[in-house]
Amino acid sequence: MSLTYTLYIDAPAGQVQTAISSARTVDDHDGEFTLESGLHFSIDEISGGKWTVAEDMGIKPRSAVRFFLDKSNDLDAQQIALLRITLDLLGLIPGDAVLLFNGEWVWLLRQDHLTLNRSLWNENRLTIVSEPYELRAIPSI
Repeated sequence: MSLTYTLYIDAPAGQVQTAISSARTVDDHDGEFTLESGLHFSIDEISGGKWTVAEDMGIKPRSAVRFFLDKSNDLDAQQIALLRITLDLLGLIPGDAVLLFNGEWVWLLRQDHLTLNRSLWNENRLTIVSEPYELRAIPSI
């Protein structure tokens, strides 16, 4: 069983994959990526006209990065890895983005500026954020 996080971003899947490859070394297995921490993720193009939960946040994503955390591995290490990948992508790709847990808990939102959900980002997690951000409560979807 795994825990699922999804980064919806306003960029084509090819651009997202290129950005991830330029920022980190990942093992690619037919479009499924794996990191040493046990974190698995995939990048999917969102076809035009297909509704996504991100639209409830005012974002029209063109791709989704789906992260799968394996409960049998160190969850904290996997979570930090997915946050680092997300922040790397936001540093390389401009535009709107939202990171959701289980399709409803908003971890971060970027529209004009980066906003982090105060209730989910602890001191340890905040140390990996390099770009300016606002820390505030973000309601669930």
